[in-house]
Amino acid sequence: MLEIAGSVITIDAMGCQKDIKSLIIKKEIDYVLTLKGNQKLLYQAVK
Repeated sequence: MLEIAGSVITIDAMGCQKDIKSLIIKKEIDYVLTLKGNQKLLYQAVK
């Protein structure tokens, strides 16, 4: 296991998958995700 407390994690579009995103949120980790245009509703909401 990595010691990531207090860190900001970056992850590519793979991190937008529900299982991965849920784990990140559950662990209360600060994160930055890459968002691609094929995630139409989310992309429009962010834009």
